[in-house]
Amino acid sequence: QAVVSGQPPLHKSYLSTFNVAYSDLKEFANEQRLILDLDTFDERLCLEFQNWLIKKKKIKASTLRTRIKRISQVLRWAFKKGY
Repeated sequence: QAVVSGQPPLHKSYLSTFNVAYSDLKEFANEQRLILDLDTFDERLCLEFQNWLIKKKKIKASTLRTRIKRISQVLRWAFKKGY
C-alpha cells in the first residue's frame, strides 16, 4: 500500500514497536479484567498502565516513552478517522 500511495514502506522495527505496545496493553487489560475501548483509555488508565509496565515488566524510561507514544499515535489516528 505504501508503494502505491507514493510513501516509503514502514520499517519492520517501527511496526514491531506497535505490536509490542499492543501485546503489553492486551496483557495489562487481561490482568486487570478491563475491556479497553477508545473511549475508556483515559489519562488515569494510561498512568495505571505505565505503573504496571514499570512494576511488572521492569522496563526502562526510554522504552516506556516509546510504548506510550505508540499507543498515543494509534489513538490519535483513530480520532482523526472518527472512530
